[in-house]
Amino acid sequence: MDLIDALQAFRLVAEESSFTRGAQRCGVPQPVVSRRVAALERRLGGPLLERSTRSATLTGLGERVLPHVDELLGRWDLLTQAAREPDPELVMAVPRHLDPRTLASIRRGLAPIRIGLSEDDPEERSRLWLSGLVDIAVLSVPQGAGGVTSVLGLGLAETDDGRPLCLSQLRRSVRQRDDRARRIHLQPEDDVPAVRDPLSQLAHGHGLGAEQVVGASERTETLTQLHEYDDVLVCTATEAATFGLGWRPIRGLSLVRHQDVVARPGLLTDDQLTRVVGRLDSGSDRR
Repeated sequence: MDLIDALQAFRLVAEESSFTRGAQRCGVPQPVVSRRVAALERRLGGPLLERSTRSATLTGLGERVLPHVDELLGRWDLLTQAAREPDPELVMAVPRHLDPRTLASIRRGLAPIRIGLSEDDPEERSRLWLSGLVDIAVLSVPQGAGGVTSVLGLGLAETDDGRPLCLSQLRRSVRQRDDRARRIHLQPEDDVPAVRDPLSQLAHGHGLGAEQVVGASERTETLTQLHEYDDVLVCTATEAATFGLGWRPIRGLSLVRHQDVVARPGLLTDDQLTRVVGRLDSGSDRR
């Protein structure tokens, strides 16, 4: 600390060309500044300033070392700033449109760790995780590998009667062959092989065209099409209620969204990781 004080005194006196004004900027008496500069000169082995009754000017040695003094003091400022900053924020990649109450619960459960959120589709979350750009991630995983399972069915504009919906009901009749076919929309969260493939196979088995199983566009557009064309949306019962839709299971198919939570080694304890999974699980529609 004595060295930092001496470096600061030398720089301010050099900038002001005056021990008196340099001392004013240091906030200490002028004799203190003189002693600090003299101590620095002894350490460096020569005079840094030419002194007169009215001014102080740099010597050759002073001119050579001043840029290095500026650099050292700049690094000292960065060091002290880093020491004052709070612990860095961890970034967690989460599904788009996740219930804010669930996110708030996760943050409370991890306090005092600071968590920033990145809302992304499954493929992007996986890319961010593999690239090391996020610290925690909710990932889509194969059946049986995840800590969170959510039962999926079909959300539709008609009143929910609770009965399973047979996909053959979405098939066009002969009279409707020129009409737009009803579509099954997959949310980005469910547009993954574990959900899309068995659903497409069942749809094909019931005579639906390949174009009738589609990835969802923007949520507002998708929900509009449900009301406009009697389309259906793959979703959980909770999501259907949020969207103001009825919800029915799919006849002949048990469809489940599988997810797990991963974190960089050493960032979270096993208990904290289990807590995050539990918060997500409590906000899902479980089997």
